[in-house]
Amino acid sequence: MPSASPGSPDFYCSDCSRRLGEQAFGTMAQVDVWLLLAYYGPWTARAVSDNTLPPEVLAHLNAPLPGYQARLQLIRREKLDLTEMIAFFVAVADPLAPRLYAFRVDAYTDLLGIDLAAVAAGEARYESALRAEPLLAVCTNGKRDRACARQGLPVYRALEAAGIDVWQTTHLGGHRFAGTALSLPSGVGYGYLDPEDAPKLAAACRENRIDLAHLRGRSCFPVVVQAAEYYLRRETGQFDLPGFRLIAAEAGGLVWSVRFESLADGRHYAVRLGVDPAALEVYASSGATTPEMVDQYRLLAFTPEASP
Repeated sequence: MPSASPGSPDFYCSDCSRRLGEQAFGTMAQVDVWLLLAYYGPWTARAVSDNTLPPEVLAHLNAPLPGYQARLQLIRREKLDLTEMIAFFVAVADPLAPRLYAFRVDAYTDLLGIDLAAVAAGEARYESALRAEPLLAVCTNGKRDRACARQGLPVYRALEAAGIDVWQTTHLGGHRFAGTALSLPSGVGYGYLDPEDAPKLAAACRENRIDLAHLRGRSCFPVVVQAAEYYLRRETGQFDLPGFRLIAAEAGGLVWSVRFESLADGRHYAVRLGVDPAALEVYASSGATTPEMVDQYRLLAFTPEASP
C-alpha cells in the first residue's frame, strides 16, 4: 500500500522518518532537571501551559532554576489511582549522579512549599523524598501529534505489562521518533519504540543500562555529545550508566572531537564526529505540509587513548 501524502489525515511523521532511516540519536532536548506533575484534566496540544492548574503553581514550576535547564511535564496513568492523583517527581539528570525525588501532595498549591532550587542542588532537607526505583514516561499526547498517540499508547501499555513504573506524559519533543520515552532519573531519551521493545527497555531501566537500539540521547548533554556517546557505546559495548565521564567537546567546522573517560578503569576515548548539515528532508510533525532539513552524524574515528 502506498504511503500517505503529507497533509492528509492518515499521514504520520514517524512513518516517514523510519522509512528514511533518520538517526534518532543526538535528538534529545537538553534538560538538567525534569519536573513531572500528575494532572488528569484534558491534555491539549499545549497541555503544559493550557490547563486548569493555579497560575501561581505554574509560575512556580516554570520559574528559572539558576544553573539548570528545567522542564515541566504533565503525567498521568491510564487507570486513575486516587492515592497518587497529585504525584510530583523531580529528576536531576546529573551525568554522574542522577537523583529522583518523589512527592505526594493533597492540593496543587502545596507544591509552592517545595524549594525546587534546593531539591536540584541536593540539599539534605529533601533526602527523605529520594527514591531508588526509576521510572519511565512515554509521550501519548495525540492532541500535540497523532503519531504520539498511535505509537505511544501501545508502548505505554506494554511497559505497564512488563512491570516497570511507567506514566503517560505530554510532549517530549521529536514527534517523528514516536513512540518516544524518557527514563528517569538518568534522563535517557528513547525513540522509534514499538510494544515488542517494552521488555528490553524495562530491563535496561531497572538495571541502569542504556538500550542502544532506541537511544536518542542523555538529556544532560548537548546533541552533538549525545551523538558521540551513541558511537562510544556502540564501539565499546559498555551500556551501564553512567559508565563514562565527559572530558571535553571541541568543534572544528563540521567536525567535532569529543573525549570521554571510563569510570570503570579510567581509560580515555576520543570520538571524532562529522556533521552532515541538512542531510535529510523530514516532516517535523504529522500535520506538517512543508518538510524541513535536518543534520545527521558520521563516525570519522574512534580512538582508545592511554590513561593519563
